[in-house]
Amino acid sequence: MAGEVVGITSAKLGALGVEGMGYAISTKTALPIIESLVQKGYVIRPYLGISVQTVNPLLVLRYSLAVDYGAFINTIGSGSPAEAAGLKAGDIIVSFNGKDVATADDCLTAIRTAQIGQTVTIVYWREQTQTTVQTTLVESPPP
Repeated sequence: MAGEVVGITSAKLGALGVEGMGYAISTKTALPIIESLVQKGYVIRPYLGISVQTVNPLLVLRYSLAVDYGAFINTIGSGSPAEAAGLKAGDIIVSFNGKDVATADDCLTAIRTAQIGQTVTIVYWREQTQTTVQTTLVESPPP
């Protein structure tokens, strides 16, 4: 009613004559992305340097994992903060900076809500051993 932008449509679903399901992100979420695109030409985010997937029963069985939840690390970026912390492919992140990590989305959300330059604490499992490390997040590299 006041003519203010409160959200930006990000996706709309339509199927065979049925329409009306739309999704939007808030301006609070959109503004930092817009500012980053204007200033740098790409989105700047905190970077740990990992690709992850949610631990599932197949992974637990295949790798004889010690836990049945968390973010399973698929790859580690060369020279990344994750590599500097000693993380390896196959490790399972279960906590990121004091926040429980039950899924890959939990892990990615925790990274994205942290700050560039922030030192974070990561709790992970490797085989049957739980370990805690710290590392400092850096700016995401350009695409």
